[in-house]
Amino acid sequence: MPEIMNKYPHMAPLDTVVWSEWLRQHGAQVSRVWYDVKVGAVPSLPPHSPAYVYDMAEGISTKRIDAIAEIEGELWVCEVKPFGNAAGMGQALLYGILLQEKYHDLPVIHPAIVCAEVDVDVAAVAPELGIAIFVTDINA
Repeated sequence: MPEIMNKYPHMAPLDTVVWSEWLRQHGAQVSRVWYDVKVGAVPSLPPHSPAYVYDMAEGISTKRIDAIAEIEGELWVCEVKPFGNAAGMGQALLYGILLQEKYHDLPVIHPAIVCAEVDVDVAAVAPELGIAIFVTDINA
């Protein structure tokens, strides 16, 4: 089971509460977790730009996956939010695609939203797009 921490890279305080509760509920199934995984394009830079300029451009422009959980050899790309909404649905879907583009030899990838509450329309449409929704009870 992955470590439950007081803070996770790139997660806001309420995201941390949601993620920690998800780990309490599902962590026994998780063999590994990666946090704050960068995906997506870095803008073109002028030739011979210094490395620090590239690093800054990458830090500002890449998308960041909140967490990737490995469960039974498959990867779950988790967008962690207190309230699962349409933005989270798009992020989970996009980040899964970008992860596959960056690392071609990955196992099965599942986009997922991990949240404390979810928008009713998102809950209805996400499964049609192959996006899993995990609603955790942070008040338990």
